[in-house]
Amino acid sequence: MLTLTEDSPGLRSVSIAASVLDCFAAHAELGATQVAGELGVAKSTACRMLSALSAGGLLDRAGGGRYRLSLRMFELGVLAAERMPVRDAARPVLIELQQQLREMVQLGVPAAGKGCGIRWRRSRWPGRRPVFSACVGTSSWPACAGPPGGSAR
Repeated sequence: MLTLTEDSPGLRSVSIAASVLDCFAAHAELGATQVAGELGVAKSTACRMLSALSAGGLLDRAGGGRYRLSLRMFELGVLAAERMPVRDAARPVLIELQQQLREMVQLGVPAAGKGCGIRWRRSRWPGRRPVFSACVGTSSWPACAGPPGGSAR
């Protein structure tokens, strides 16, 4: 979680907004009271920030005064992963590894203390199924064998 700064009102607003978004890493849905409690800000501040992030398309209203991350956040995450230079540089290595192993291979990079899958290649051999399918996923680093909290399929 980010540390809220006292530098200037504009920077503090950005810091609060980033911290609000970070709250959703641990919770599927949150209301203003919960966000205010987690961040140590006034409920009115949390309410204004949630409303602004929703108006900006980064959060969706979930009903009952609660919010959840929007698919726009996922879209931005996919774009960030697709634009990482290491992704394209690793492509030939992933292809060769997949052909040798005849299994799905995945490239993961450290991100905020976790592993983030940014490129993968599925197995193309009959009867082989991927451990999991996702274009961007996270897991505890360095274990990247499956989705967080999920089971292999």
